[in-house]
Amino acid sequence: MLDILTDICDGKGRREDLDILEELSYQIKQTSLCGLGQTAPNPVIATLKYFREEYIEHIRDKKCRAGVCSKLVYAPCSNVCPASVNVPAYLAYTKEGNLKQALKVHLKTNPFPAVCGRVCPHQCESKCRRNDIDSAVNIRSVKRFIAEEDYLECFPEKQKPNGIKIAVIGSGPSGLSNAYFLTMLGYDVTVFESEPKAGGMLTYAIPSYRLPNNIVEKEIQALCEYGVKIRTNTNIGRDISIDELREKDFKSFYIASGAGESIMPRIEGIDNKKVMAGLDFLYKVNNGEKINVGHEVVVIGGGNTAIDAARTAKRLGAEVTIVYRRTREEMPAEIEEINEAENEGIKIQLLQNIKSVRSINNKLEVEFVKMRLSEFDKSGRRKPVEIETSSFAKKIDLLILAIGQKPSHGALFDKMAMKDMFAGGDVVTGPSTVVEAIGEAQRAAEAIDKYLTGGRDEYPWNIMDPIEVVFDPEEEPVSHNRAKNILIPLKERKSFTEVEKTWNRETACKEAERCLRCEYKKE
Repeated sequence: MLDILTDICDGKGRREDLDILEELSYQIKQTSLCGLGQTAPNPVIATLKYFREEYIEHIRDKKCRAGVCSKLVYAPCSNVCPASVNVPAYLAYTKEGNLKQALKVHLKTNPFPAVCGRVCPHQCESKCRRNDIDSAVNIRSVKRFIAEEDYLECFPEKQKPNGIKIAVIGSGPSGLSNAYFLTMLGYDVTVFESEPKAGGMLTYAIPSYRLPNNIVEKEIQALCEYGVKIRTNTNIGRDISIDELREKDFKSFYIASGAGESIMPRIEGIDNKKVMAGLDFLYKVNNGEKINVGHEVVVIGGGNTAIDAARTAKRLGAEVTIVYRRTREEMPAEIEEINEAENEGIKIQLLQNIKSVRSINNKLEVEFVKMRLSEFDKSGRRKPVEIETSSFAKKIDLLILAIGQKPSHGALFDKMAMKDMFAGGDVVTGPSTVVEAIGEAQRAAEAIDKYLTGGRDEYPWNIMDPIEVVFDPEEEPVSHNRAKNILIPLKERKSFTEVEKTWNRETACKEAERCLRCEYKKE
């Protein structure tokens, strides 16, 4: 058993090892003559039952999500990144001022450096070993800086065209990334988008004070110049069917239509015209539609959509309150976004929830109820329950509900059993981040390639190239502190001008020097 477990941790495991482990565990448990022998296999049995996916990741993907299997972990930051970006490499090249090479490294695994330099939740920083000295390298801001370069010439060399046509349905980050990776492999890829503009959530859901439209357009245009084809105003199922695309010689389909349907609570009065879903509100604002938010707005929810909706309503002139049914620590939104919302004057009311809505004299009267946390639920969080006789009413002008999203299930999904159809991104995982969608797109590109051609030994985005920058592991780490992000003053945040500014070259290169080069392994 130990030999099998060691092989799995070293990336040498096989699928059949899991069945052998399970069989051995129960055999030892049932045949041992002492209590110690009977209980010894219990940890293996338990982990196979509850964490089987992690075993499979070790075997299939050669990845240890916990970051403890040294032979499977290139560097902690890259290991935790959903897109497996070679962070030490692009930091090393940035330190040297070689920004083109830094971009080449990044674009192998992630085609959206400028977008992710603004909206990525930067899990990489949570695992940065520089935290053991002072504070993590400001990785996202370095990425943001290098993305200022003109990087069309930095894209990976495409493999020889194979003439095989693939259709990608949905032009959000997952769809566009999948098209990019398949184009890299030599496929002829067309992305079909029902909206007038490509980009999905990047274009229609993220406010421009966080992600300006010109940044999204720049990166999508770069993908088009690389070879990705995009057809907008084309609804698959209405304007053209999957079968018609098959007749046009498309050999495979990647469904990346996102999770664009808002979840609405089943409460009285929710169909009032002064009640909007968070995504619908953001879509209308990003699309240039005029919305009269009135004087007082309440946003229900604690995720990024709720924070984005609240900060957007604030910029439209309203006084805004966010109401969340759990505690602040359990809010799923990024902590920086929560802090900036409060800095901008948005109130956050915790342990409260909405109970009913009714219209009175052109106002909304919203009934709220106070909550308390009880036992833990399936999500691992304590379940909020109502406190009896604690309800109270408040008159407001607009109620925005941002309590979750789900995929829009339509006729398209009735055909998902076909072997030439694949799916990824939010439509599979539920609402996730841009970088998680990119990681999904990588894995889907590999699956599609294996289906169409039998696959290959290695994929370009999985290869960590040697870092050609001189490094002396005996040198002391540089002592300067983490560089701070540059934010525009609060008094200037009445418009949708981007809140964060990009560093200059000196700041970015100096911050990149703080990297400890955890990937370095002495030969």
